[in-house]
Amino acid sequence: MSALLVPTFTRYVKAWPGASAPRVEYLPLGTALTRRFDDDRHFAAYSVPTVQYRMASPALGMLAAITMTLALFDIDAPGHTTPSGDWRDALLAAVAKIRSAGLAIFYYETKNGGRLVARRDPPIILRSSEDAETWRRRYRADLGELARFGIAADSSPVITAWTCLFRLPHVRREGRIEERRTLGDPHHVGRWTFEPTAAELAPPPPPPAVPVATPSPSSSPYADAALGAELERVRAAAGGTIFNTVNRAAFSLGCLVATGALDSTVVADALLAAAEAAARAADKLSVAGRRDAIGTIKRAIAAAAAKHPRTVPAPKLSCRPTEHHDDEAPHWLRARTS
Repeated sequence: MSALLVPTFTRYVKAWPGASAPRVEYLPLGTALTRRFDDDRHFAAYSVPTVQYRMASPALGMLAAITMTLALFDIDAPGHTTPSGDWRDALLAAVAKIRSAGLAIFYYETKNGGRLVARRDPPIILRSSEDAETWRRRYRADLGELARFGIAADSSPVITAWTCLFRLPHVRREGRIEERRTLGDPHHVGRWTFEPTAAELAPPPPPPAVPVATPSPSSSPYADAALGAELERVRAAAGGTIFNTVNRAAFSLGCLVATGALDSTVVADALLAAAEAAARAADKLSVAGRRDAIGTIKRAIAAAAAKHPRTVPAPKLSCRPTEHHDDEAPHWLRARTS
């Protein structure tokens, strides 16, 4: 069996399409899992050795196929905190249980938990955005299989994306090369044998139509237009400007929240949805980013509402006279007849 090649790179290498120079080193899987790297090296579940770049979502529309060769799973301690020794021992015992069931999965510790590595043989082929969504559903079904052994792996949108990056076991961080406890043979990583059902891979039914919320008595066309304009700005924000755009939008709309023209919950939920849409379009959606956006929105709305309330302008009165039929006019204004 030929060695499985995996891409390795630092986290901050620019992704393709868009990258100007290749900075990806493809290595045999066993080498990547055992080498002591002098930088903060990551790897991914895909393998496209003919394209020496880190992949981003738009690559699906530019390459004939993306080959997914690994099953990679993250297990973090509750609350993403530093795990206790007892928690690590319990996780190691659960991994040993999986291995005793015949799956030669490879395991290594991480700062906040552990990571599982297995081969996908045959590999999964992605050719379209629909395939990418099927990959997410497959991944979530895989997590259900792990749960049978008492392992609760990360199911966040970042992890279930085919482009997700995973840190290798022995990398340089905080001035030293990390040494992590492992279980299994890194040069003979087993095959992930679980196969989801057709129902688990099928697209979910369309969500029910969301009823239109009834405006509050204090709402106005002016406030609604202001909300709509700010949401459009956030959705159209480029990847590096999303955070600042959301902050400015939340502050601007918070001024109207202060006077009751807009509801703070409605504004916060709408801005968060718009920010997530912009991040998804820029391939920058992440759990940490969502958490930061929620905090930013709440703080900006509160600050504006406290210090810069903005009243809704009174509607402009028309100077055009009202038209009446002659027979509806007061008698003293009716046209005289001879």
